[in-house]
Amino acid sequence: MKIIYKRCIAAMIDTFMFGICFVCLEKLLPDWFDWFKNLRTIGYIILLLPFYFKDLIFKNASLGKKMFGLSIYTTDWNKPSFFKTVKRSVITNVVGYLYFLKLFMLRENKLLLYEWEKKQLNTFVIENKVYKGIKEIAKASGNPNADIMNRLYDEYLKNGKIVDVSVLNKLDQGK
Repeated sequence: MKIIYKRCIAAMIDTFMFGICFVCLEKLLPDWFDWFKNLRTIGYIILLLPFYFKDLIFKNASLGKKMFGLSIYTTDWNKPSFFKTVKRSVITNVVGYLYFLKLFMLRENKLLLYEWEKKQLNTFVIENKVYKGIKEIAKASGNPNADIMNRLYDEYLKNGKIVDVSVLNKLDQGK
């Protein structure tokens, strides 16, 4: 299954899980919940915060992403910091969904979403097994730097398979 579909289903799972928690809280703590509702905007913001910080709460990936073996990394292939995760969560939960819908409606290449995330947020989502494969290939090449890993991941996204560093070298020679 392509990563874009995994991410969509993961987002649906996260939304569904948040909805269940939201309804359960409303039923279990009606007085407390009414107090937040009376605050209107501020109350709803407070109630929605866990949804916006789901990647932070579950350490580097929301519950839906974890179910599909996905994780978030920075463009230098580290786990994002607290502040980068917060920034990413807020932007992707607002602008990211709108950008994805635009790509979907215009039937554009979904890789543009990956490029947007990488460029605007300096983060991206990757399958854990692909991450391990790319890391092993980069280590075996003797040059496991972020540039090589980014190029290997770009090739994986384009072709759907992990390539060896020698393939990157051949692509460079063909330019």
